[in-house]
Amino acid sequence: MSLEKVQGWLVELHGAFFRESLTAVGPWIRERKSAILVGVRVFFSGIFPTDTTVATHPLGTLVLDLGGTLAESSTEATHLLTVPHKNTPNTQKAREKGGIHILAYQWLWACWANYERVDEYLYSFWY
Repeated sequence: MSLEKVQGWLVELHGAFFRESLTAVGPWIRERKSAILVGVRVFFSGIFPTDTTVATHPLGTLVLDLGGTLAESSTEATHLLTVPHKNTPNTQKAREKGGIHILAYQWLWACWANYERVDEYLYSFWY
């Protein structure tokens, strides 16, 4: 996270404190965090066993905490998160459909760490 971003947040927080009589910072931070992946539908492929309940897995809950949703299939996703060199059937379907970001799952951690939607290009796979 850049110092400019931190400065912008502090200015915004200061304004909210005086404008809205903000009494706690926690809800303000959660509100910003839950807007990071709004509009993003994530599908995981090749990361954990197929019998895993994605919504309760730490990566799944992170998607939800950041405001994204979990897609039911790779072709319904806007973002397919996988591991390097794992050309799964779901990855192939997403590639054939087109318009779906196929990324290293570390992109999700980068979004969390930077408190913003990180450029997908930095984590893209070109199969």
